[in-house]
Amino acid sequence: MALDLHQLKTFWAFARLRSVTQTAERMFVTQSAVSHALKKLERSAGTRLSIRRGREYELTEAGEELFRACDRIFGEIERCEGILHGSGGPLRHKLMLGAPVEFGTTLLLRELARFIPLHPEIRLHCTFSHHLHAPLLRDELDLIIDCKPCHHRDVERVFLFRERYAVVASPAFVHRNRLRDPDDLARVTMLSLDEKGEWWNNFVMALPQKNPALPAHIMQINHVRGLINGALAGIGVAFVPRYTVEGELRRGQLLDLFPGRGWMDDQFCVYVKRVRRDLPGTKALAEFLLARFADFKA
Repeated sequence: MALDLHQLKTFWAFARLRSVTQTAERMFVTQSAVSHALKKLERSAGTRLSIRRGREYELTEAGEELFRACDRIFGEIERCEGILHGSGGPLRHKLMLGAPVEFGTTLLLRELARFIPLHPEIRLHCTFSHHLHAPLLRDELDLIIDCKPCHHRDVERVFLFRERYAVVASPAFVHRNRLRDPDDLARVTMLSLDEKGEWWNNFVMALPQKNPALPAHIMQINHVRGLINGALAGIGVAFVPRYTVEGELRRGQLLDLFPGRGWMDDQFCVYVKRVRRDLPGTKALAEFLLARFADFKA
């Protein structure tokens, strides 16, 4: 069986994008040229490599195996091109990691500082965003850490840790508004990432009463650090991941209004496409994250 190099590279691009149109655009050829190359490759391989289901393409078992091989081969070629163009130094594997903004900037970078010296062969890049699933599915990210569930059939999930929340306000704000019970929040400004207050759902759903009192006023601040600073300034009450305010709570700048109430937790998980999970760089980073956060209390 002789496999054509151009057809293999076309398949490699197609397997990452799962779109004939996008593959054609990426390779600067026509859609018919892409379809023709994929069909010829399947004839040469003697087996189906992908199956179309509605508007989406799914790799067969043979297709996934071939994609892993192509990813190793063409990835090495791309890294060699960097060497030949004068970048110098050892061959390094580029790895794209995605994570939510606050978790990434607050905790993840601190842990990655331990990972990077252990793996000089990996050139690590980070994307911090609240929209990570689409870039993962387009192969713009190799793996992501997220609390939003991803149920795509091509993606594997591994539990990482539970994220605990705290309801916080400044001591002066608590005293001035006599905040003692969750019902008291209906009288004050609640700081939220969104205008409707859906950011507080984990808090509201954990309350014992079926119809909790609605807040008198919601102020939208579209960043967790902004919520924290708003609480510090005495603007209102914030609902934030507890790890983001450990310092402020320890110094007495903020108070945890209802400690030990057990608000509904989010589950942080590592998500990676099945076809990429066993690639050396991806596997090394995933194993490191699982080891570092195994006993983490968020």
